[in-house]
Amino acid sequence: MTDLSTEPFLTTVTVGTNDLRHALVSVSRHASAIPEITSIHRVRLEITRTQVYVVATDRFSAALARVSVIAPAAPNAGRIDLTPENVREIIAVFKPSKEKDDEPEWLTQIETDDTHVILTDVSGMIDGKSIAFVRTPVDDGFPSIDISISRALAGEPVWLENVHVDGSRIALFESASRQYNKPLTIESRSGTSGLVISCGSSFLGLCMPNRTDEEIDAATKAAWQNWRETLPDPRSPLNVSKATRDAGASDVGVQDDILGDAVALIRSTQKCTRGLLQKRLRISATHADEVLGELEELGVVSAADEDDGHRSVLIRSDGTIPDTKDGD
Repeated sequence: MTDLSTEPFLTTVTVGTNDLRHALVSVSRHASAIPEITSIHRVRLEITRTQVYVVATDRFSAALARVSVIAPAAPNAGRIDLTPENVREIIAVFKPSKEKDDEPEWLTQIETDDTHVILTDVSGMIDGKSIAFVRTPVDDGFPSIDISISRALAGEPVWLENVHVDGSRIALFESASRQYNKPLTIESRSGTSGLVISCGSSFLGLCMPNRTDEEIDAATKAAWQNWRETLPDPRSPLNVSKATRDAGASDVGVQDDILGDAVALIRSTQKCTRGLLQKRLRISATHADEVLGELEELGVVSAADEDDGHRSVLIRSDGTIPDTKDGD
């Protein structure tokens, strides 16, 4: 990526609309908000034959996302710089679509000429909405974020006793988790002081921790010690038993967080599928299957049908469960 020319180039490339949106929304949060720092007050698109890489940094965090190229055209390698305002307008014009497996993919064409960048909806037989910007000159002072991330990934995972990071800095990565509907993975690796943050297979980032010193470390340890002295004895019994069904009543008493949320969700919606639990509770398919098994044991849902896996909801909207021991 880093050997691409910084000279203006002419190209036409087609990508998935949702894929492009995910990348722009996730990465643009990391562009510098200070217009005077022109070299990083921008979002860069690095176009190759197979991928469009979306890159931004504010020097304290950096993000890189990749968008698959569906229809490349020659020349197929070069750089386009967008201002944060350009990105906001693209996001506003090209709304997310609800694509289904049996429907055509929504597509966006990125085209450049000598003076403009043009984005056009090319999903159907007739082109749809289009937006054009005056080309922002490519700044050769833009950092080589891809190399920085590559070097960070080359290191081995290392254990950190503690790390200090501004909440606002970590919050910049929340957009990636929402866009890709995946949890963030945060690692510390040898050879870099930055935290490596990934989200699914399309997003990578770096987050610089705050500088620390002996005084800050001492204050942190003192605060921990104070908490230890004021919190309950760690040997105290925990009241975190899983949801249980009272033998003499049909109400479900809930303590476990995920299981309790699952019971509340099924009770309110009167629906129960693995996909619903995954989406609403933000858990993996494996975890959802485990929760379904526990819900079956509690009598909240029926056993899975042998043919289609369907489960009936047994819990009523008032939270009670009919007694089916005698086949009633």
